[in-house]
Amino acid sequence: MADGGWQGFIYMGVLTLMAGNVFAAIVGLLMIIAPTRLASWSHVSDRWVSTRAATDSLDRMRNVDGQILSRPKLAGVIILAGAAFILIEGVFFVRRIGVAEGGRLLSEFLGGNALASGAWEVLWLSLLVSLFLGALLALVVGALAVFRTDLLQQVSQRANRWVSTSGSVKALDAPHYRFDGLVRNRPRLWGTLIVLFAAYALVVLSAFSRSL
Repeated sequence: MADGGWQGFIYMGVLTLMAGNVFAAIVGLLMIIAPTRLASWSHVSDRWVSTRAATDSLDRMRNVDGQILSRPKLAGVIILAGAAFILIEGVFFVRRIGVAEGGRLLSEFLGGNALASGAWEVLWLSLLVSLFLGALLALVVGALAVFRTDLLQQVSQRANRWVSTSGSVKALDAPHYRFDGLVRNRPRLWGTLIVLFAAYALVVLSAFSRSL
């Protein structure tokens, strides 16, 4: 992305933050001027919406290895062929393109020139190393699937040990209204603080937007 694109993206982000602070200032003024009316709307704004039904499907184990290991030799041959192809073609590709040229291609592909050429070369080398390590790991897995299926099944059982997160995130899926109670007890105080903070943020963001 060109510098102008980044500048426009940052400008839109600043405008979004300014709009949020304007809304916060309006809410703060309502807390000062009409706290009882704002409190009457809290039964709508504080309505609890549980996400447990939406996240339950993410907390279920789906055993894909069982389908793959049902025909281990076929899967192993396919994995070996794919890994060998990546390694062979990757070697020829790296020999044709040097590190400097690879960094330049990566910079053009991502459309950015904010980083120095040396940084793009480091990213290019990191990408190549990750690709070759992944291909070597695929070779090992494919060889185990073809020649040592029993060992691959043992590794799969240890690697795929299921750890449920439902107990850890249960505390996050419960309403906590302690802070809301503090705000309702002293609405004018909190409204004043919100207005002051929003006004300060608007001044800072306005000055920042003019410097872009």
